[in-house]
Amino acid sequence: ARTILNTVYYILFLFGIQTVLALLLALILQKNTRHNKFFRALFFLPMVFSSTMVSLTWSYMYDPNLGIINNILGKFNVEGFPGHNFFTPEWCAILFIVLVHIWHNIGYPITIYTSGLQTISDDVHEAATLDGVNPWNRFWKITFPLMLPTILRTTMLTFSTGALAYDYVLMMGS
Repeated sequence: ARTILNTVYYILFLFGIQTVLALLLALILQKNTRHNKFFRALFFLPMVFSSTMVSLTWSYMYDPNLGIINNILGKFNVEGFPGHNFFTPEWCAILFIVLVHIWHNIGYPITIYTSGLQTISDDVHEAATLDGVNPWNRFWKITFPLMLPTILRTTMLTFSTGALAYDYVLMMGS
């Protein structure tokens, strides 16, 4: 029962953080400029590494005594660093493993969302701009509804990858 509950927490953390972050980054990177292409490739780059390699690397970075994160925070005199264990309490362990999962896989939903955003006609946004609609309302009244099928597809992918993320938990939790 505890395992199922932890899996549900993992999926909910993964879905909430990754969906918002990937959509935000896709909105920022949707124009086909040279810089945006570079950053899209940079976000996609971690996907070429195996989840085992990523998990082991991050578990060393999270290490309470020798980890680079603890040492950097210690250099800035943050109280409790070095020596802080990122994997206690249990919900923190789930969250920090989810963050590694997101870092490793964020390129895929960004690519999907960017493609979805590019299917929305510029004429629609131009007409809304001429009608005086502000960017926030343009997003909620035009972009978001037109992106719902794409968001639904990435939601299915996120839930399935979250439910199958045993490799991250095994490599980092032991």
